[in-house]
Amino acid sequence: MYLTGDVPSPTGRKTRSEEEQCRLYYYQFNLSDQCNNITHEWALSAIWFELPVVPKSKSMRNARFVYGYSTAQASFGDLTLQALKADCLVKVNAGALIEKGKKESPVRVMGCVDKRSISEIITSADPNDPIKVFRMPPGCYGAECSFVSREGALDEDDGWLLTFVFDESQLQKVSREQFSELWIINAKDMQSVVARVQIPHRVPYGFHGSWFSESDLRSQRALDSTSRGKD
Repeated sequence: MYLTGDVPSPTGRKTRSEEEQCRLYYYQFNLSDQCNNITHEWALSAIWFELPVVPKSKSMRNARFVYGYSTAQASFGDLTLQALKADCLVKVNAGALIEKGKKESPVRVMGCVDKRSISEIITSADPNDPIKVFRMPPGCYGAECSFVSREGALDEDDGWLLTFVFDESQLQKVSREQFSELWIINAKDMQSVVARVQIPHRVPYGFHGSWFSESDLRSQRALDSTSRGKD
């Protein structure tokens, strides 16, 4: 919060770096008693993980995959406000890591199921790795992604990730013609860029992403019905 708000952190307060990490956590509550005790609370991975999303069809349901963004440049504790940029999209098989965590019982709060760094994950050649990373080209940074399922998909991860990407090499010259691109990435393999669509202007970092289908747009109320009051 201090970094995002560009506010100096309180002096004299000592915290361990583990407590300042932004990770994908798993919580399980015991709803059979009145206290709602937490029975499981540990991170699925040790890497920095921001703005998690799941397919709309899995919202508030048993989603197996979670998508988000991260950085290969530094650990979260080393990041400054200037460096808080996403150069990696991450796909986490949360279902597999939760199953593993319940068998291994990591330490509560500070424990991690997968303790690898993001560089170790990026270099992994395991086709069944529960964490897959799409790394942006040098100097390119993304934003919050949206998952779009393939029509008729049988697998939960059969679809695409959509995200805005900006190439900072454009900053080397002063120009009003800077632009972002919409990248469409194969969510199944987390490697293939299916398409790149140039946006007329630059999209600032930090914008959230949402996907609206053609049927969503056609079902909107007409502008006249929402912009005018009663006569």
